[in-house]
Amino acid sequence: KLALTEAVSNSVRHAYGDEGEGHVDITYELRPDRLGIPVVDNGNGFDPEEMPTLEGQELSEGGLGIAIIRTIADEFEIDSKPGARGSRLHFVKLLA
Repeated sequence: KLALTEAVSNSVRHAYGDEGEGHVDITYELRPDRLGIPVVDNGNGFDPEEMPTLEGQELSEGGLGIAIIRTIADEFEIDSKPGARGSRLHFVKLLA
């Protein structure tokens, strides 16, 4: 649940910037041993390898949601590039 919330929140808050208009597609793939969830948007791309930075003594917001998802998910992949349109994040949680 937390991984999905973070993925959707990232798309809603970051992909469309100040425009605030766009869509986020969420589907799920349920199998007896796993739940896979792709989250896709057509907003601004980003560098998925960019790590969160420290601002003072606290982590900045950038990249923190992705770090949370990487930690929670059993499988994780992301397809996004700075300057390109659209991002696709797919994570899997094993059920068994």
